[in-house]
Amino acid sequence: MVLLHGMAWHKLKDEYLATPNNMVVDTINNFLYVSSQEYSTDTTSGLKRWDGYNWDDLHIPGTNFYPFKLCMYHKELYASLFFNIDTILMRYDGSTWLNITGLNSNVSDMCVYNDDLYIAGYFTMAGTDSVNGIVALHVEPPTGCNWLIPRVFTNSDTFYLGTGQADVQFYNNNAYAETWQWNFGDSGTDNIKDPLHSYTLAGTYTVTVTVTEDSCTKTDTATIWVLNGNNLEEYTKEKLNFKLYPNPTTGGIIVEVTLPNTTPSELRAYSSYGSLQGKFALHQGFNKVNIPASQWASGVSLAGLYVNGKQVLVEKVVKK
Repeated sequence: MVLLHGMAWHKLKDEYLATPNNMVVDTINNFLYVSSQEYSTDTTSGLKRWDGYNWDDLHIPGTNFYPFKLCMYHKELYASLFFNIDTILMRYDGSTWLNITGLNSNVSDMCVYNDDLYIAGYFTMAGTDSVNGIVALHVEPPTGCNWLIPRVFTNSDTFYLGTGQADVQFYNNNAYAETWQWNFGDSGTDNIKDPLHSYTLAGTYTVTVTVTEDSCTKTDTATIWVLNGNNLEEYTKEKLNFKLYPNPTTGGIIVEVTLPNTTPSELRAYSSYGSLQGKFALHQGFNKVNIPASQWASGVSLAGLYVNGKQVLVEKVVKK
């Protein structure tokens, strides 16, 4: 993260894209779709999806052309393919790509207006009608549930029982769902969007979230590993003299920690929805780290201590 005059730049994981040219947000699933000038193959495509943690390739079947313009309409993604007369406009319902026929040339822009998808471009025909490069398309809202794509996220996949318990923060991407039902794999449950759960026994746990929204119910799972804190007995708040203050805060926070050895360690700060807000390298011995929490949004964030990439301590931070 780079701070500049009250602004914060955040580098995205594996963020290389070949000349990105358009972006759109799926607010239901909190996904960011990005098109780039990269021709599609069997293993990569010019359409990527960022879920806040990882990039996915969304290969459009039957073509190697990249999408030129993107738009969300009635919970689904619409993509225009430039320089591809056979397939000009396609709809992605969350699972399947569907071809929308009727236009005879390229689409240059799209937007939603009065419950219709307005399309502009170089075409002169829309279906059997002669048009002058702009047309309104109406599609009824989907009757299926492919558009609902819940995910289970954590800031790591491996946690340690260094203090007798492992506190794991879980996140779901569906901010506006009607209900959430979590099963943590150890008989524990919860019904909030982003629960914090404590494990007291080592093991491999399958975690499930079931999301209900607009008469649709979908489920996602993730696997986490909780390990005994072998050789990590010294990684407790007391033995590390771990301090975080002020908390709550209206500005920055300070973390003090004394590390016993040279094992690669760092502090990581995460927002309430799991987005990485910063990494801060640590060294053996006493560390005093100033974290610019003034750049954070109001609410609860997390500050965690990671050893060899594995979370060993986590502390909630309240930003007012």
